[in-house]
Amino acid sequence: MAYGVADGTIGVWDLATRQNRHIIKYPSHQVAKLAVAPDGSWLASAGQSGIVRVLDLTTGQLRHALPGYSDEVEALLVAPDGSWLATAGCDDLRGYGDSMVQTWLFTTGQPRHTLIGHTGHVLELAVAPDGSWLASASTDGTVWIWDISNGKPLHTLTGHTGLIEALAVAPDGSWLASASYDMTVRIWDPHSGQAVHTLTGHTGGVGALAVAQDGSWLASADTDGTVRIWDPHSGQSLHTLTGHTGGVGALAVAQDGSWLASASTDRTVRIWESGADRCVTSLRTGHPLWLVVIDGERVTVAGVNGPYFLTVAGR
Repeated sequence: MAYGVADGTIGVWDLATRQNRHIIKYPSHQVAKLAVAPDGSWLASAGQSGIVRVLDLTTGQLRHALPGYSDEVEALLVAPDGSWLATAGCDDLRGYGDSMVQTWLFTTGQPRHTLIGHTGHVLELAVAPDGSWLASASTDGTVWIWDISNGKPLHTLTGHTGLIEALAVAPDGSWLASASYDMTVRIWDPHSGQAVHTLTGHTGGVGALAVAQDGSWLASADTDGTVRIWDPHSGQSLHTLTGHTGGVGALAVAQDGSWLASASTDRTVRIWESGADRCVTSLRTGHPLWLVVIDGERVTVAGVNGPYFLTVAGR
């Protein structure tokens, strides 16, 4: 597991031994985003410095330092095959403001395509399972879908009336979900660019999404602390999970889809049955939480402090 700290520290943690494998420090590099290659051989880190650093996880050495942003990098993503990465952030030096998305070749660290179209901050990126298209979401309320082969836009998805903070892609790439501060989740056909469903019922801005590995259900969470489970094919609400007293900023789904975890600013992580309106267990930490990851029965959460490692067994 990799983690980043605002003081510029990047750590690689061995979950089996619970020891740090590497600790790398870049004092001027406030780490805000991390993305790991699918084979676990390298990671990319980004933050307020505007520089994206690519690190070899075997040696802990720097492979590439990718310039190009004059301010914070807001989003970071690695391709499914690990051959390229995408970044989004502010580039006032070239006149693109906060709306620039850039793709890079991993092998050389050279820029591949510059994707221009948004008129607001790009907050989130998502990629097709086969790596053929990239989606970007922005404070301008739109989602753009780009052809990775040439960097050209395929579709502009409009309809949200607030900023879009989260995206999720079906495991087979057949649909794309976007979550907005207009309190809705929208389901789109990424191939045609058409809207399929608008999911309503949240009473706060929706900022987190997670998808079951078989694509049968989608979870969303809002700033009021509610988690909802939906059928993305019919657009029907399946379950409403309540109990958090603060906003939920992160969701994760177990590999078999039988349970999910939510992390909240109320300092708790909750474990829910995905097929019922029931919280199985919860744990309070000492700090607000905004990250949760599931690996088997191990749940890792983090926020201002952490990470915290939990084991979920005997549900």
